[in-house]
Amino acid sequence: MGSPIIFTPVRCRARPASQNAVPGCHESQADARFPFITAPYTPDASGELVPARPDVGPCSARDDVPCAVCLDHLRQRSTGPCFALTVLRCLAHHFAFTLYPPGFAPHSRVTVLPVVAAATLFEAAADAAQGTAWARQCPGGTSKWWGTQGRHVAAAVALCGVLPALDLAAQQAQAAALRVEMLLLVEQARAIAGAPGYRSRGHAVGAVLERVLGGPCVLERIMAAGYLAGLWGLPLLWEPGTRRLRSLSFRGDGTHPP
Repeated sequence: MGSPIIFTPVRCRARPASQNAVPGCHESQADARFPFITAPYTPDASGELVPARPDVGPCSARDDVPCAVCLDHLRQRSTGPCFALTVLRCLAHHFAFTLYPPGFAPHSRVTVLPVVAAATLFEAAADAAQGTAWARQCPGGTSKWWGTQGRHVAAAVALCGVLPALDLAAQQAQAAALRVEMLLLVEQARAIAGAPGYRSRGHAVGAVLERVLGGPCVLERIMAAGYLAGLWGLPLLWEPGTRRLRSLSFRGDGTHPP
């Protein structure tokens, strides 16, 4: 990725209007599956959460031109992380990108960390396994709507590699990314096919997560599986200690970055 670029005070210029310019971080034409960066956020002296700022952007792999990164703005969020996210801009590649805290992906409203007592992507599947359907109507409003539950369960099923229609090669790649036995995914996919419904999908997701949670590097495995399932772009992890931007290390089908 070239030599690290040291942060220096620099005034950001507006991105030139060009048809060849890469879309900015908020533009509708921006590809949701473009690689994105996660970085740790920690409190500063005033208590505000600030990220460890990388020296390079996800655009660094495009060519040999060194990145020149500066602060663009803070992005307020009404859902997802309950604090403003930092948006950086690479002046060399005319590209703006958001720094996401670990466990979040672009456009995600909930974390993908399968933790207890938190709103996660897998909460809908856990409720489904118990036969708890989210509200179809609620006079006072709720964050748990039936449609939302269906979308989250579908995403969790894809991430866990238990879609009945998934071919064996893709299922093998999901098993490798999650570091679980492929037979587990095959059995759970068959269970869904034999009894279609949200309960069977919830049970299948739970069976896979139980195995994943028993091993190391849970978040990296979940993020890698979500990438292979097409739920988000390739996650890039910024390591403040080594000043290195790295992609996830996982075994896939041989066609994806290591």
